[in-house]
Amino acid sequence: MKINNKLLLATFSFVAIISSCKKDGGIQPPAIPQIITSGIAGNKDTLTIGDTLFLHPITTSKESATGTWLIDGVKQTTDSTFRFVALQRGDHTATYTLQNVSGQASVTYQVHVYGKYENGFFIANEGWFGTEPSSVNFYRYGADTIEQNIYKTVNPANNIGSNSSNLQYGTVYNGKLYLVNKVNGPLVATDAYSLKETARTATGNWLAFAGIDSIHALLTASNGIYPLNLTTMTTGTVIPGITGQVGDIVKAGNYIFAITTSGATILNIADYTIAQSIPKVVVGFAVTPDGNVWCATSTGYIVKINPATLDVQQTQLAYTIKASSPWQSTGITASTTENAVFIKSGVNIYKYPQSTSAPFYTIASDKVFYGKGIGYDPASKQLIATVIGSPGHAEENSELSAYIFPRYACISLTPAQLLHLIFSLKKNKTMSVSLSITGGPSITGLTWFSGMTGRDVLEAAYNSLSSPVTEFTYTLEYFGTDDSLGYLVNMINGTFDSFNAAQSPYFFWEFLVNDSEAENGIDYTTISDGDEVEFSYIQFVPETASKALKAKHARRLAFVQ
Repeated sequence: MKINNKLLLATFSFVAIISSCKKDGGIQPPAIPQIITSGIAGNKDTLTIGDTLFLHPITTSKESATGTWLIDGVKQTTDSTFRFVALQRGDHTATYTLQNVSGQASVTYQVHVYGKYENGFFIANEGWFGTEPSSVNFYRYGADTIEQNIYKTVNPANNIGSNSSNLQYGTVYNGKLYLVNKVNGPLVATDAYSLKETARTATGNWLAFAGIDSIHALLTASNGIYPLNLTTMTTGTVIPGITGQVGDIVKAGNYIFAITTSGATILNIADYTIAQSIPKVVVGFAVTPDGNVWCATSTGYIVKINPATLDVQQTQLAYTIKASSPWQSTGITASTTENAVFIKSGVNIYKYPQSTSAPFYTIASDKVFYGKGIGYDPASKQLIATVIGSPGHAEENSELSAYIFPRYACISLTPAQLLHLIFSLKKNKTMSVSLSITGGPSITGLTWFSGMTGRDVLEAAYNSLSSPVTEFTYTLEYFGTDDSLGYLVNMINGTFDSFNAAQSPYFFWEFLVNDSEAENGIDYTTISDGDEVEFSYIQFVPETASKALKAKHARRLAFVQ
């Protein structure tokens, strides 16, 4: 089971109920139970709807003791192992209490359950006009892979639109994913966590969506802006005073900001009348943590708008700002951790106010941004840039790459057909581990993934070698689950643990992570990104030996008794 890298200290407790010493002729009471280990690092795990997690704390003094499991405060079973099935998203607690006449001990696990399509981001594909309908794909954190066409998987009887409409834009608002179609397509609403469709509008040439409150929203279109009732999923009449195509739109404060043919048009949220216009704005909008709204003009100015007063501040940039295609969401996005915006221009990403001229990042010269090009994931606090290998819609087989800066790719991507989706992890994110062996190979750059264990590292190292049979062989010995040992390594490249425990000194393979003896076996030890795993052949010293080496030594002694 994958373990979240955010750890929470375990909650252990024991309460003495009876404390007595053995008296002459009396009966010695059992020892107070203790929780040795919960079996899960940090007592915290994350699951996705449908996953199963086995909880099995290791305890002492099981004789004449009764165990009880409480799940979210409700008694479930008295078994020592509990099978937790993730049925409902959210935070859950699982508490195991072991009690006898002398006292009790307890351990509390915290389990966060994600919705089926929550721990990651969506990528919208416009489809292949006239041939294939649009689709929605999902990038799941930790898996580093794409789950394709998930809307169709969840809604097999439906399509997002027809073969002649295109998925243009998408956003999550109030627990719903809204998918906006242009060219006589509908606005489709799904549950944001399960992707089950809940409603759709009549067809239209829709371009973008902005939620106003729990009932009201706005839809931009090729001929203006339409009010939308989120309860009935019906549109009203076009808002007067705005003509022509309208693109990106956002709500901030008591105003609505929209890209129109005349620039940025600002509407009063109360009655949708025009409050102000800013000419020549072609890129927008991004909202920084301080509430300011950002956009950019075709003349190279970045514009900051105070959403309370509508005061405007413009700063000249040293690079060109170009409008996206009229049907695409524009290439600007904001950080959620600092008052900074990112803008794409040419092959560069710029960060303002960090710089008005120096690029934050430059993509390869044979790449171009595609679709919106850049986006920011507020959950993971990471910038994403999406690029394609060759310019133009004709490159139907071009590979799409997402550069992830420490991961939310743009929701709207528009290559004619994406056959390959390759994610390249970039900038300050190693996403790898290393392995070194006493008298054996040292292997770096092993690809890390969330929930990776010591055993996974061994297997990854073996698979990375060109001749593993001659370079790296190992065997495992099983020690059970009671002490979270599971499998331990007992041979590497022909060098075995000591088998004759009647003769000293004894030598065993020790499992270390970042130069420290691992507390548990290879299956019970979670490896983090950047960790250094080592197997060292060392002499057994009882006074300083780890739990694993003591278990190995005890088993050898049992052989000669």
